[in-house]
Amino acid sequence: MNPNTMHSERGFALIEVLVSLVIFSLGVVGLMGMQTRALQASTDAQDRSMAAMLANSVTSEMWAIKSTSLGNSAVEAWKEQVSGALPRGKGEITENISGTDATISVKWLSNTRKAKSTSDSTDGEDMNQFITKVVIPK
Repeated sequence: MNPNTMHSERGFALIEVLVSLVIFSLGVVGLMGMQTRALQASTDAQDRSMAAMLANSVTSEMWAIKSTSLGNSAVEAWKEQVSGALPRGKGEITENISGTDATISVKWLSNTRKAKSTSDSTDGEDMNQFITKVVIPK
């Protein structure tokens, strides 16, 4: 081998290893980001399922008594359940005068929006909402 060639190639393997480490590190950072997003999506799906379950529970009570007019204590207990089960959870039942139909609304702050939210308000565009309408046949 020519001494000039060996001198010019000295350290080249080290540069290759460093470039490989940089590329590998970028890949690991990308995987960590994907894992974080998957975890957030899973938590949001869990919150949506909980909201549907809470709305279904109050709907079942209405069907059981064949009226949308639940007592104040039952409504307050349900609202307590909503606020305890969901982040900044808020439940609302709006009855029509007929007493045979009502709108059930469950609002909560999603995990993906928690970091972006600067307000402590439970009303606003940062809130997720699950709405269902109940009609009790006579």
